[in-house]
Amino acid sequence: MLLLTFNTNGQSQGTTAEKSLNSATSSTIVGGWEEGRILPSLMRVGLANHLPVSIVIEGNSLCTSSVAGSSEGIRVEALIDQVQKQDPAYSAELRNHVLYVHPKVMTASTRNALDLRIPIFNPGPTSADQIGIGLWMFIRGLLVPQQASVYAGPLQNNTEALPAFTLLNSSVHDILDRVITLGQGGAWIMYQVSDDWQSNPKTMPYEILSYSGQQRPAESIRCPEDK
Repeated sequence: MLLLTFNTNGQSQGTTAEKSLNSATSSTIVGGWEEGRILPSLMRVGLANHLPVSIVIEGNSLCTSSVAGSSEGIRVEALIDQVQKQDPAYSAELRNHVLYVHPKVMTASTRNALDLRIPIFNPGPTSADQIGIGLWMFIRGLLVPQQASVYAGPLQNNTEALPAFTLLNSSVHDILDRVITLGQGGAWIMYQVSDDWQSNPKTMPYEILSYSGQQRPAESIRCPEDK
């Protein structure tokens, strides 16, 4: 368990050097696309190929719909087609060279959380977990500046230190995408955001998983109804 405080008026020190090794195109061929439920299949193929994956979870259809998988390598564009055919409520696309899976109709509160713009975000070299927490502190600093920003929760073990970077006037979505394309890559998951989240942001609605320290089985990433 880690307890962190973060000063949203300060700026991180360090270089702005960036290193992005992981990206996806429609013609990228990936292995490990296994038959089974969509959500764990996405997590497994991401980890197996260091493919950056972003998922917005609203409802449990990603946990109830299944894909046929492929015994051989499969192009990302074909993987996207499988997801969209098997779960009509969801879209899959490439965004910022990240495989982005999201509801076709997203709640306004979740959309607003992803679209929220951060004036400046410049974490120093640290883990994906720490960057995610730092981002949460900035979000709370914007939404409820009169309240102290504190995080208490678990962290991934044995994750790599990602290089420093700087983003100006960027959305939460763009910042999360940048993090998972650095180092050995990773995935982020955004859960449905409550309607009063902007006025009462109690819980960090997303998690970032680094492939360098991924020890959780894909099946442990569950839809809200399964928790």
